[in-house]
Amino acid sequence: MRFTGVLSPRIGELKHLEALFIGNNSITGGIPAEFGNLASLRTLNLENNRLSGSIPSSLGRLQNLQTLRLAFNNLTGKIPERLFNIPSYNFTGNKLNCGQGYQYLCASVLLNQGRSHNFKTRLILGSIGGAVSFLLTGIVCLLCMTRRKSRKHEVFVDVPELKPEDPVLDWSTRKRVALGTARALSYLHESCNPKIIHRDVKAANVLLDENFEAVVGDFGLAKLVDMKKTSVTTQIRGTQGHIAPEYIATGRASEKTDVFGYGIMLLELVTGQSAICFEGRDDLLLLDHVRLINFYKAVF
Repeated sequence: MRFTGVLSPRIGELKHLEALFIGNNSITGGIPAEFGNLASLRTLNLENNRLSGSIPSSLGRLQNLQTLRLAFNNLTGKIPERLFNIPSYNFTGNKLNCGQGYQYLCASVLLNQGRSHNFKTRLILGSIGGAVSFLLTGIVCLLCMTRRKSRKHEVFVDVPELKPEDPVLDWSTRKRVALGTARALSYLHESCNPKIIHRDVKAANVLLDENFEAVVGDFGLAKLVDMKKTSVTTQIRGTQGHIAPEYIATGRASEKTDVFGYGIMLLELVTGQSAICFEGRDDLLLLDHVRLINFYKAVF
């Protein structure tokens, strides 16, 4: 049974209310501005209803609010700036605008904030024109946007290929890149719910900032997977030389799919060679080359 009707402004008189769960109903109308008077409120869940209108700016006054769920309603207009400071929020499935700090229409935004491996992580999931986009500041980045006008947009430019006389990355820097990428994948696999399988982990999708911190990007092939599942059956996608053999054989993508791609990236990072060698008559995978070396070591 679903509740119908509208939200009463008198709910705003409940000064000691800490949690309000009215999700998965058929509530219509707008969100009363009086909800901004719920000084003790920590969780507000109004998702999966038929709410319309704009999000009242008064919600930004709720200093104790930790979780805000407004997904899958008919809300429109600009998201109040202060709501971006809430540790966890979900606006997915609404036609909302992120505000003047963004130059993109945010059809949906999801943010989780916390600490993982001593990194402060902020994950934004957005649906723009039907495509899913991700931004994990400091670790994972696809759309590099910032609300602060003074910072404008973070931009990661393509670095030209190194010339023979150019210095290569030292081992400490390579280690930093490897660890940064591993932490990103660990966050996507272990800390996100649903977990995220990238499906195209490779060196070309790991960008470096001015401090050589790894920024994993390009989530065009990413899949969201329920935490209870170990894999998901999909069409085989990825980059030649980085696709796990098990994925090709079964069509089932899992965290191991990303780990295989990460392993190939490590080989590239250590050897300085591409995943596929196009020299000679036959293409040779870097992995096969390493296997041959290990084979001859074992024999001789």
